[in-house]
Amino acid sequence: FTQPAELGAELVGKFGAYFDLPPYSEEALGWFRHGPEMYLRFTEYQNAWLGRAGRYLMETRPWDLFAMQCHCIDYANHNFVAHHDWPPARRETGRRHLARCYQSVDRMVGELLAGAGDDALVCIVSDHGAAENTYPQPKVNDILADAGLLFYEEAGGHARIDRTRTVAETQRNGYIYISLQGRDPGGVVSPAEYEAVRDRVLNALTAY
Repeated sequence: FTQPAELGAELVGKFGAYFDLPPYSEEALGWFRHGPEMYLRFTEYQNAWLGRAGRYLMETRPWDLFAMQCHCIDYANHNFVAHHDWPPARRETGRRHLARCYQSVDRMVGELLAGAGDDALVCIVSDHGAAENTYPQPKVNDILADAGLLFYEEAGGHARIDRTRTVAETQRNGYIYISLQGRDPGGVVSPAEYEAVRDRVLNALTAY
């Protein structure tokens, strides 16, 4: 998608097809079944494309502010260095993959700096950092279940969350949702009970 619409065809004609970059995961939706090398090649292609296209736009259009976002480092950190239980050889391989992603981004930034010129104020920011996870990742839903806040039911031989009784559950092990009446479909917690349930969630997590 570009605005104006014809800009997209101009960029594709000059720099080749643009491919959005899905997160690398051997388990996720069957993407990149050939392993991390395919992800790394897509990363290098996308970053080279963005660098050249960004430089071209800055050199051919009048501009006051140029902004762009690059997400591959986030994906790479999650999938190459975030696992506490990997053996040392795999962890070292993951670090090499991560370095290759950073090198690709560095080349992209070089292209953008060349297009921006010497008089531009350049700011590079991140929304968060990343580090290797040296601890087992807790299963937050199981913590909530042990506290009587979440319930499972059997379905097709597998356990799934019973949302007719569950008052709190997590997504991505980082966000806990309270099933609130009037806000969530099938909500089971009344607004008057909300703060008490919230305190039970906090107590369950801090007691883990």
